[in-house]
Amino acid sequence: REAVYKLLFSNQFNDKFDSDFKNFIFEEEKLSGEDVCFANELLDAFYQNESAVNEVISSLAKGYKLDRLYSTDKCALQLAITEMTYFNDIPYIVSISEAMDLIRKFSTKESPNFVNGILAEYKKQLEEQCEKLQIAWKHFSAEKWTSEECKVFKKLYHDIVRKLHPDLNPDLPDGAKILWDRIQTAYRTNDWDELFLLADMADELLTGKIDYVETIDSLTALHEELEKIRQKTADLAEQIADTRKRAPFSCEELLKDPCAVSKKRQELDDEINLCKEHINTLKEIRGQF
Repeated sequence: REAVYKLLFSNQFNDKFDSDFKNFIFEEEKLSGEDVCFANELLDAFYQNESAVNEVISSLAKGYKLDRLYSTDKCALQLAITEMTYFNDIPYIVSISEAMDLIRKFSTKESPNFVNGILAEYKKQLEEQCEKLQIAWKHFSAEKWTSEECKVFKKLYHDIVRKLHPDLNPDLPDGAKILWDRIQTAYRTNDWDELFLLADMADELLTGKIDYVETIDSLTALHEELEKIRQKTADLAEQIADTRKRAPFSCEELLKDPCAVSKKRQELDDEINLCKEHINTLKEIRGQF
């Protein structure tokens, strides 16, 4: 990213750089082959969408014209916004963090707050757009449900309403309000998986199997529980591996090797004979007294 940043910065004062200069920068930064490919993809994405990227910066940098921004700040913003917009496999927070590292290294003391504010706002806008798309997709997917599936979904919701609606059940335990709000959201967005999970949680809450409801979504809670189980499994596997390194398990491989067994037997025989010699010597000494 630093190589791309330097190329974008040089382009603020000169015509578009040639391949020789680009290769010089890549060599100076000691980029690997994989890094060079990523840098070229990043440059191509920016120059193919330069106008769109600059429009985003102009709309977010309220009170500042694009050509009045520090070049060091503008290049970092161009780099980060290109990544956040056109590289879906890179988390937003990574792009922002990398841009902030460049700003701290090359720009003014005041720049980090300014650049971080713009990128944080853009991240928020992108996440809001993604959420709207997800809701739209769930509605679109719901239109493909069979009539039988729709009946099951609605019946499940109506069963939950009878159990959890605050007006029908004024004496519900703590946590029911949180659960009810999440169930309404799941129904409104046609989130079939979430509604089924919440229905199970409702039964557990009402039967006393659980006495609280976390504010995070059910799928996230399940993923977190899965990660805990995986960690415990890994810890147990490590303990088992460590135990196998100690006796008597450490002798298992030894016993499978006839040569090793024969060698060990010979070593034990030698130690026994040596002990016998010591015993005879002690007997002789004791006889003398």
